[in-house]
Amino acid sequence: MKDGERPSILISHSLTTAAMEYELLDRYEHHILSCDERAFHSPFEDDELIIDNAEASGRALRLVYAPFEHVNVRARIAIVGLTPGARQASDALLALRAALLAGAGRERALAMAKSHASFSGPMRSNLVRMLDAVGVAAWLGVGSTAELWGDSNHLVQFTSTIPYPLAIDGANWSGQPDVLGNGAIRGWFKRYGTTQFAQLRDAIIVPLGPAVTRAMLHLASAGVVDPARVLVGLPHPSGANAERIACFLGTKPAELASARTDAAALLRARESLARQVASIAQPAS
Repeated sequence: MKDGERPSILISHSLTTAAMEYELLDRYEHHILSCDERAFHSPFEDDELIIDNAEASGRALRLVYAPFEHVNVRARIAIVGLTPGARQASDALLALRAALLAGAGRERALAMAKSHASFSGPMRSNLVRMLDAVGVAAWLGVGSTAELWGDSNHLVQFTSTIPYPLAIDGANWSGQPDVLGNGAIRGWFKRYGTTQFAQLRDAIIVPLGPAVTRAMLHLASAGVVDPARVLVGLPHPSGANAERIACFLGTKPAELASARTDAAALLRARESLARQVASIAQPAS
């Protein structure tokens, strides 16, 4: 696909859900089980894991395999990042290998690998506080969204705009080139990302960051997801975003915010999101 092409985002039904789930595992399982596991420490450098290569304005794009294809079709919330990073990929590959060698079935092994490598550290705690603040825990019927990483894991789908790790010149993709503006990335989004979101129609969609939000709104405009279920306006939960998160939560008074932070807009976003969450219909049981 040439740089700059803009193919439409449409759902292809040429592969069933089961076929999609195991299509790539079929290609990479032997390597994952037989190689020296030290190769997983640098997944972008392992040629045996390559899904596809492309180029954008002289920059090398590489999409590699890591076990992030499992879809929890009963999820009531989907937390959506940009793409798994190299560390997440390494952790997931090691977890998949261990699960398969321990005798786990494929579906169970994929689910275990994906859960093992989901959002962690300060990002997780920031995200939990913001989701709880806008009423997501109450909507889900749990005490706190922190339970999504524990006993209530069955309620969540952790996923990404591009569900497989994407490298730009050997480093984690940070959103540029844009998912909708680059032909290759858009094609990968169509083939590997869109099909996941089409199975999550009853879930609240939580996009993390502007690039992910644009992609989810694009899917909403195409009828793939329900726009009423896409939560727009949540600050990115990165630790580097501490001031905006504090203003959103109201733990930092607006008058103490720096000039670069619009505290009033963040408080309005929180109020708007709380109203949106309260208005979302519960899925049929």
